[in-house]
Amino acid sequence: MEEFHSAYSQANLLYGLEMNPEDFEEIGLVAWNRIGNKQIRLYRITIDVDCNTKSAELPCNCDEIEAVTYSHEDWNYTSGTQVNGDYDSAFTE
Repeated sequence: MEEFHSAYSQANLLYGLEMNPEDFEEIGLVAWNRIGNKQIRLYRITIDVDCNTKSAELPCNCDEIEAVTYSHEDWNYTSGTQVNGDYDSAFTE
């Protein structure tokens, strides 16, 4: 994050940019998110859903949800090698 904040002083030095630091940080974080050259980690978690509120509490480091699945994955109904699907894909270890 230090490198990110150093861009503020560099923009001021090179281009004479005068901007509120909070506005610069907000605009910079939106741009940083869209560039796609940041380091990411993909986690797999199992959480329980509260049936009353139909919600679940996510971890504090959760930025984006890529997929939601239920208790087990279905077998592959289609397959390029077998006529009636890949039945063996239902059995995982």
